[in-house]
Amino acid sequence: MHSFRAPGPHGFQAVFFQRYRHIVEGELCNTILRVLQGSMLPEGLNDTYITLIPKVSNPKRVAQLRPIGPCNVVYKVITKCMVNRLKRVLSKLISPMQSSFIPGRQIMDNIIVMQEILHAMRRKSGHKGWMAIKLDLKKAYDRLRWEFIRDTLTRMNLPSLLVKVIMNCVTSSSLSILWNGEPTACFKPS
Repeated sequence: MHSFRAPGPHGFQAVFFQRYRHIVEGELCNTILRVLQGSMLPEGLNDTYITLIPKVSNPKRVAQLRPIGPCNVVYKVITKCMVNRLKRVLSKLISPMQSSFIPGRQIMDNIIVMQEILHAMRRKSGHKGWMAIKLDLKKAYDRLRWEFIRDTLTRMNLPSLLVKVIMNCVTSSSLSILWNGEPTACFKPS
């Protein structure tokens, strides 16, 4: 974990936990282990603030700002533990057509494959034509019901404890929008 990345809502960067490990290690490990053993996340652990970071020196347009949503370091450690556990089976759970989140696969591969398909379609001759449909799935996660996520994880034969921990992370999220350094709105998914 990068030491000086943006701090989450608690205000601590990873460097704090790295430098003062001897002080916080016991409580940190106990919290992480409790969550990974199925306990609910402590209140506020999965809170995120969305704020805008300038891409240029003096931004004049919204397009010159980039939204970021830094999470708590402890939450990042918990999710990193889950990802490390899933890494061993991820390539079996994700389709060969999926190009993200799998080591050795890149999203650019999809662009090359699509260009090849369109090239072949243009060169095709005969009575039957081909058709390509473009779907925009960039917000697909926003449209998933939590029950669907849980059922899918269960059908993938993941251990029930891991499914419970993942669902605790998904359902405990809270999002606040910062304006001039102050939270202005808070959203709790239902």
